Order: sequence, then C-alpha cells, then structure tokens
Amino acid sequence: MKAAQLLQEGENALVLFTGGTDLDIEPDGTGLTGRWKVDPDRVPDRIILYVRPEGSNTADIFTAINTGVAPSEIEGRSWIFLSNITNVGSTDVDWVEFAQGGQNPVRYIS
Repeated sequence: MKAAQLLQEGENALVLFTGGTDLDIEPDGTGLTGRWKVDPDRVPDRIILYVRPEGSNTADIFTAINTGVAPSEIEGRSWIFLSNITNVGSTDVDWVEFAQGGQNPVRYIS
C-alpha cells in the first residue's frame, strides 16, 4: 500500500508519519494530530496518517478529513483537527516508500 493509492482522482492530501504521540482518536471518529510544522493555509481537506510506534515494523494507516488547523504552544507548529478518522489497514512498507518521498515526516501529495 502507498499513500497515493488512497486518493480519489484530483484529490490532494497531507501525509503524516507519527509514532502516535499526541495523536488522539476518539470513538466517534474525531480527533487531532500532534504538533506539526505545516503552513496552516496549505493543509488540504484529506489527511493520511502513517502511525508506526517505535520498535514496530508495521504501521497502521488512517484517513481523515481536516476540520481545522490551530497553532500549538510550540512556535511554528500546529495542531490539525480531524473528523471521519478511518483505519484503512496496515502496512509493512517503510515511510519513504509509503509516502514516495524522503525522511521528512510531512508530505503533500496529489
């Protein structure tokens, strides 16, 4: 599985690699991410989360809808609020291959 395979035609997404720290997923499918270094004006509607805890070889993959971006207490970093958080499976593909990019844990795709 790769992140781009989760997009509909013409859709953009922000793909985030997290170990799960500061990721909050509520039972009703809402939640928020950790603190990310993103341009709040550039965060698209679709969010893809690659959640791989430290020491694990497998990542859980979630898709969600961005419902808002707010500054965190860390300058230059923002919280991203989510709805419709859905676990779409897991993968043993590493981050670089999944996001088809480099080591940066933030990746914009279309």
